[in-house]
Amino acid sequence: MWLPAGRRDCAGILADLARRLLSRIFGLRWRLHMDVRLQTEVHAPDEQAARNTVRAALFHEGTVIALSRADVEAVPPWRPLGTATRAEIYTGIIVVTQGCGAFKC
Repeated sequence: MWLPAGRRDCAGILADLARRLLSRIFGLRWRLHMDVRLQTEVHAPDEQAARNTVRAALFHEGTVIALSRADVEAVPPWRPLGTATRAEIYTGIIVVTQGCGAFKC
């Protein structure tokens, strides 16, 4: 819900307070699930290599996926929310050739 800048923080504070109160009373645990579409350009010899590169980048043991929130008026314009604990690919990785060995995934 869009609110003027002065009321956004108040609504967020009240929502957070309600969430914390309900969590304490009922012993609830909350999780955030997000669906995200990523676009990247990969230089690879063929489509399958580009697809494998993107899959390896998402599921490599040392990969950290950071979540942040963008605020237009803020400096810096983002706030960290946390990190993703896992990633799942629900649809196949679509690969489109860009020419010269570059693929958009």
